[in-house]
Amino acid sequence: MYICTKYPYIQGISAEYDFTHSNNAVKKYYYGSESYFQESYYDFQSAQLDFSYIQKHISFLLLKPDFFVGADISRFSYILTQLNLCVIGAWEYLFSRHTIRELWRYEFNTATIDRYNLIDRLLTSGKSVFLLLHHHQGYFDLSRTLTDLKKQNNNPNILQGKTIRQYLNIGTGTLNFIHSPDEAIDFIREIGVLFDHAERREICQSIINKQQMDYMKILNDVAVQYPKIDFHDVTSYQKPLSSQEKIWHDIIMLNQQSKFKHSDILRYFDFHEVYNERA
Repeated sequence: MYICTKYPYIQGISAEYDFTHSNNAVKKYYYGSESYFQESYYDFQSAQLDFSYIQKHISFLLLKPDFFVGADISRFSYILTQLNLCVIGAWEYLFSRHTIRELWRYEFNTATIDRYNLIDRLLTSGKSVFLLLHHHQGYFDLSRTLTDLKKQNNNPNILQGKTIRQYLNIGTGTLNFIHSPDEAIDFIREIGVLFDHAERREICQSIINKQQMDYMKILNDVAVQYPKIDFHDVTSYQKPLSSQEKIWHDIIMLNQQSKFKHSDILRYFDFHEVYNERA
């Protein structure tokens, strides 16, 4: 099988691919011509995985360094239990400046320039943890459901109506602890950004096996590498700080001082959607 990088395109995706799990035609066009998505899609297809099944039952959560500094890990375990999510794979992950730029390539245009520096300092400060998730019953799009539950939860039967961020006591801004893909097509692309070919094959095998694992040891092993800080308790900054605490003090202060994004600028995808609607 070869990769067609120019023509022909069907809704933006090369004719070599069949991926319809996004309503955003602009996103499909740009992902379809991007090597990260193509390589990842090819690996999933080579493993003979059903993309419809992935859309409904498979997603991931990426626990960033700020999660291990400011979150209660036991609360996170409760969230997964309440959402009937099983962890079927767990990997430690260390961001570089380049993987940061690629993962959020289409969103970074809305960020203020000082937030670029903040995100670099935050995500390269230590290890993150990637958790591959399986939901037995499934949703229309598990990735979209999890992302919605981070931001807004209108269902009182799920976490008593609280969002995932509310359960973790997360404020606004860049320190939001957890990343998840927006929808199934982002799941495929972001796997391509974060992992190489051998690692992607391992992820595919984990999806095939669907074997629940004990992920808490990995979380605890990473957590001990960080100080524990209450991001909401400003009095804790008055005491003498260790070198690690000083790093996080600076990150927290920068987060409080930085404007999150340019509110009058649209994301790359949104801009093209609006432009096409007005044309």
